[in-house]
Amino acid sequence: MFLLWKRLSDKRIVTHVDHFIPWSYIQSDNMWNLVLSCQSCNTKKSNKLAKSVYLEKMFVRNDNLKLTAVHNDFNYYSERKLEALYEYAGMNGYVENWSP
Repeated sequence: MFLLWKRLSDKRIVTHVDHFIPWSYIQSDNMWNLVLSCQSCNTKKSNKLAKSVYLEKMFVRNDNLKLTAVHNDFNYYSERKLEALYEYAGMNGYVENWSP
């Protein structure tokens, strides 16, 4: 999983899809904003921003996904856009302090 580096095949872990930048802020279900998370992390993160160290991981992950994407979710994606949305969310009250 993206935030904890746990294996998805572990049957004890319930897998959730989480919005890296909270859905309550940008309301985007595009692949470039979605990450896999365990149930506990997704619930605790709620609509907070993950620490900025995870933003760099998102850039790398999204670069890899763009190479294999079979849909149009990445047509309007750029690192600059993701970084700006992350910063704007922080300026609008979304706390940048969540970490698993």
